[in-house]
Amino acid sequence: MKRALTLILVLLAAAAVLRADQTDTGQGSVAAPFLTLPSDARSAAMAQAGVASTRDINSMSLNPAGLAGLAGQQVGLNQNFWLQGSSVESLSYGTELFRHAGLGLDLDYFSVGAVDRVAFDASGQLQNAGSFNPYYLSGGIGYGEEFGHSLSLGVLAKMVQQNIDGSTASAFAADLGLEYSTPLNGLSLGLSEQNLGGTLAGSSLPLMTRMGASFAMGNPDRDSLLINVDGQVPAAALSQTSLSAGVELHTGRFLSLRGGYELQQANGLTGLSGFTAGAGLGRGGLHFAWELDYAWVPMGDLGHANQISLLTKF
Repeated sequence: MKRALTLILVLLAAAAVLRADQTDTGQGSVAAPFLTLPSDARSAAMAQAGVASTRDINSMSLNPAGLAGLAGQQVGLNQNFWLQGSSVESLSYGTELFRHAGLGLDLDYFSVGAVDRVAFDASGQLQNAGSFNPYYLSGGIGYGEEFGHSLSLGVLAKMVQQNIDGSTASAFAADLGLEYSTPLNGLSLGLSEQNLGGTLAGSSLPLMTRMGASFAMGNPDRDSLLINVDGQVPAAALSQTSLSAGVELHTGRFLSLRGGYELQQANGLTGLSGFTAGAGLGRGGLHFAWELDYAWVPMGDLGHANQISLLTKF
């Protein structure tokens, strides 16, 4: 436990230094906003509430401390059909390094979709000059370890790159996280600091603090209920502090039903927003297991997102 406390102090000091570099947090100054999107359908279906219930390779998008729970090897694929023709594809891999310690690798590609290009003609009038496709790339490597059967710590280092009509820029960032299993059976607490680091093309990455609690009841391999409550505190004025809650009902051996609500997402949008829903199918085995998840995220008049994820364990 002494080693764990030392690592906590080191992580806190690193967070303070990295956060101090991110001073450009004014309205409209946040770069790579896709970094705040859920990297898997299970999380999306529960309104991204789950910083205290990370359990597999997909934990890297919420709390890298969850990598401590990796068993064997895992491969995750994700397709997020987001808004206005944009999309996110993700590929992740995780492996158990030794008991209660895991390593994860993650690669994300965010396509904005086609954007019209305009230019001035000889008479000084704007005219259409075709289109271009802006995109972002993010690659990361994470590590998580459990200390004393109750406290897990994790860190994720990543590089983010953008390409806008041939003009590229890159930035480095880090996520820090911890997860604590309380003496109360089934209750866990989580905390993570995301996108700490420099700037991308002069703008800060979306610095975010996540904190939450999770309560699990029943046998996770049979009938069980999971309840998550999270708070998200962005540093930039571009967003506001939000609260989200999610539930997961696992019934029988293969089916999971999920739902969630994010308070901040529902503000300022007309039409159905804030609510999320989804389901998952899974089959476990001694040497191989798989999970297929789906999430539906309505965003009012902006439309809705559909997300599909496949996770294999071997």
